[in-house]
Amino acid sequence: MTAELLSRRFANDGVPAISMTAVQEEARREILAKLRNGVYRMVAVPCQACGSETRKLLAEKDSAGIPIDTSICLSCGLVYASRRFDDRSLAEFYRDENLRLDRGVTAAEEFLFNLEIEKGEKLFAFLNEQGWLEGRQGGLVTEIGCG
Repeated sequence: MTAELLSRRFANDGVPAISMTAVQEEARREILAKLRNGVYRMVAVPCQACGSETRKLLAEKDSAGIPIDTSICLSCGLVYASRRFDDRSLAEFYRDENLRLDRGVTAAEEFLFNLEIEKGEKLFAFLNEQGWLEGRQGGLVTEIGCG
């Protein structure tokens, strides 16, 4: 691995690169405390696309200032989290903090439901504009990914 960062602004200085709401900052503090106390553990991982460990470090933190390394694989070019939470920590993070950190909300159900309605309306408008729904109302089921 090449240790020189793409730019010093991506160094792990503990400072978020984005403005954060109070909910996001609280989640960030909880995550950093769990890292300090060993509740969350970090692991180095090879490229998820080709398995190579030859990479160049691009950043030592994510946009919220969490110390997650982002690298580019020098074999295939994939940009990926090369040092990240281990599987147990990742599952707990997604269960307990991700929505608060990422979206700044505490109640997931209503937020995510409304987000899906908004996406559905945009998708319907796009399909309708393309003429793909003509003569198919009531008889077309379309599955597009997850979420």
